[in-house]
Amino acid sequence: MPFILAQVTAAILLTISFWLPFWHMTLISPAHPEGRRLTSYLDQLQGPLESALRPVGGLDANLLDDLAQLEHSLDLALVIVTFFLLAAALLARSRWAALLAVPAAIFPLIVVADTAQTLFEVMVSLSPGASVLKTWPTLQPFGRMVVGPIALEVRPGVGFIVAVMASVAVLASLWLHFKDTHRFAKIQR
Repeated sequence: MPFILAQVTAAILLTISFWLPFWHMTLISPAHPEGRRLTSYLDQLQGPLESALRPVGGLDANLLDDLAQLEHSLDLALVIVTFFLLAAALLARSRWAALLAVPAAIFPLIVVADTAQTLFEVMVSLSPGASVLKTWPTLQPFGRMVVGPIALEVRPGVGFIVAVMASVAVLASLWLHFKDTHRFAKIQR
């Protein structure tokens, strides 16, 4: 029973995180030295996007497609992960339950990797003349990324923190599942 409770709690937390901001970003450019603030949810990007990107020459269809791709891929990932969690809760006595819960346990890592890659591509497209590495040096989208004259400061939002809490609940449920199945196996002997 504690396994199911932890799984359902994680599913609820992941669902709640969908409506909360995952990232707070500030785009700093020569045209906007004070920075333009953007807020990223899993399904949308809010803030003065056009006014932030137009002065740096980055308002083109490819850039907007990159940003939309980020939103839609994470949106779909959350739905799949939540479905797996609920399926795991239904199969509580099965060995497959733990395997179905693994994507939810690593969901925050999926978000970090996807966001880091997309933001790096966006930054490179905003500064095409700048000499930059062709690969992202680390998968850490927190902090400040500078490409040429443009800087992007990224901080995790409440949605990301809630998703991490859901991941902790999944890890707790996996431990409870292991403990329960281990005890059940001893009883059968």
